[in-house]
Amino acid sequence: MKIISRNNTLYLDFSHNGQRVRKSVKMEDTVKNRSIIQKQIIPEIQRQLVMGEFFEKETTYTLDEFAKISFSLHKSKRKELTHISYVEDYNLHISPLLGKMYITDL
Repeated sequence: MKIISRNNTLYLDFSHNGQRVRKSVKMEDTVKNRSIIQKQIIPEIQRQLVMGEFFEKETTYTLDEFAKISFSLHKSKRKELTHISYVEDYNLHISPLLGKMYITDL
C-alpha cells in the first residue's frame, strides 16, 4: 500500500484482486497525517480487506436498474415522446441482451 499526494491531498494506492484501487483519505499532505495513515488507517484497511468488509459499501447496479434511475432523472429534461421512444428502444434492443449484467462487468 502506497501513500501518494495529489493537489496536497493524500491518497492510498494499492491492488486488490488484481485491480488497482486508489482512494482519497481526505487529509492534507503533512508529516503528521502521513504518520496517522501509516499507524491507523492502513492497518484498518488491511483488516477490512481480509475480512471482506472494505468494498461492502459500494452499490452495484444492473444495467436495467441504472437505466430506470437514469430515465426517471432525465424525464423532465426531454419531450414526452422522446422519453417514451428512448424507454421503448432500451426495452426492445438493449435490455434483453445486457439488462441483467452489472454495470461493473460491462
